[in-house]
Amino acid sequence: MVNGPTKIFVERKNRMECLSISISSERLRQLIQKMVSEVDRRVNYRDPIVDARLKDGARLNVVMQPVGLEGPYLTIRKFRKDLLTLEALRDRGMMTEQVMIFLIGAVRSRQNLMISGGTSSGKTTLLNCLSRCIPKGERVISIEDSAELNLIGIDNLVRLETRPSAAGETLEVTMSDLIRTALRMRPDRMVVGEIRGAEALDMLQALNTGHDGSMSTGHSNSGADMLDRIEAMALMAGHGTSEGIRRQIGSGIQWIVHLKKDADNSRRIQEIIQVLGYRQGKLDFETVITDGCRVLRTEVIAQVSSYA
Repeated sequence: MVNGPTKIFVERKNRMECLSISISSERLRQLIQKMVSEVDRRVNYRDPIVDARLKDGARLNVVMQPVGLEGPYLTIRKFRKDLLTLEALRDRGMMTEQVMIFLIGAVRSRQNLMISGGTSSGKTTLLNCLSRCIPKGERVISIEDSAELNLIGIDNLVRLETRPSAAGETLEVTMSDLIRTALRMRPDRMVVGEIRGAEALDMLQALNTGHDGSMSTGHSNSGADMLDRIEAMALMAGHGTSEGIRRQIGSGIQWIVHLKKDADNSRRIQEIIQVLGYRQGKLDFETVITDGCRVLRTEVIAQVSSYA
């Protein structure tokens, strides 16, 4: 993380460190231009923000002046080379053995899952691990804004990534475009890296047209808040009513798995809620696993776990 020429930070083992090094403003701009040009992007006064994937898979974000007041600001997110497993997440305290078996059962029984949480709470990591529970022989299509998922062990895998417009030279390809395209590619499941806007409506329509077992992530403060955010994002599409969207949420999403990053930088499952449907003008849901992975509905968890 580069906050201008003199403030450079790095995160190691979940700890943020300020490095005792600096770089000239001109050299920093040269490095930024080199990185973005290598991935066929551009950043300048007219287009001061760029979000891209580097050739090694790392995620790049640049904010230049005048938007970045003391910039340029540069953030590079590198992903683990040693792939974690659900068992590793269990051993690190993210979940208990009982919750892990439940999640495996939910994937194998083709339940639709939404993983929610704050920034850096482990959403993508958990999604990667859950994808390895998908049975062999299924056709999976992943859809991402900037590709960062690491879906291994899936032979019939199609990976799609959005494309921004480049100063009028190319047409923009949005998340909504990719979701609609994926529906024509005969998917058994869809894995949507993260929903952030109007593409939520396209995702809901996909979940309600027989594509069971799909998964996605989103930012929220709680499981219930994720349901509200999905509705708000779907309304951004400009068509459809709140009642219609809530009905689609109620029938298209079965589980919200909410993650939290604690003060000591550890990640854990804070709660899991079951979406029961749309009743009397509102979404009906209940918490089945609460803070500390305490199970509130043993019979529900046991039923889903039987598919593991």
